[in-house]
Order: sequence, then structure tokens, then C-alpha cells
Amino acid sequence: MMEDTSAEVFAQRSMFNVIDTNYGWKVDLILKRTRPFSQVEFDRRVTIEYQARQIGDVAALLRVQGDTLDRSYLDHWVSELGLRAQFRQALELAEAS
Repeated sequence: MMEDTSAEVFAQRSMFNVIDTNYGWKVDLILKRTRPFSQVEFDRRVTIEYQARQIGDVAALLRVQGDTLDRSYLDHWVSELGLRAQFRQALELAEAS
């Protein structure tokens, strides 16, 4: 079934996603189309270390949930996962809004 779907997506040059149900990760795979505009899009791509949208999502949660969040839990896992810089950005963004 997965092979059929992948082959169909490849033939149509569209997109699909792969989900790791064990860890909850989802990856969107977007196939470049053969049209000239798609080549220009691809040529203009920018590599980023992490997605700014995710930092914005965290900032929104911080704004909405505020003091109800378990900060010691968050601080522990932010440190453990090496996400201090990103979390600091989210905090600054939440405070600025």
C-alpha cells in the first residue's frame, strides 16, 4: 500500500508525509515538479536549523498558558534536549506580544 501511494505521488510530483508513530515525528516530502517555476523555487530554497514556525507556536503556548505551565519540567527538558537558545527566543517572542 505504501509503495503504491509513493509511486502515485512520485508520478504526480505532489507531496506526502511519513509519520513515525513511535516518536510522533512527521516529515512532509514535497517533490519538485518539472515546470520552470518549480526549478526557480528550488533554487531559491534556504537551509534553516529549525523552523521559525515552531518557535512561534511555543511562544503562543507560553502567552496563552502562562503561569499554568510546569516551568521546572520545561526547563529540565529544554536543557536536556539542548534547546535553550530556541526556548529563549520563544520566551522573548511571547513577552514582546
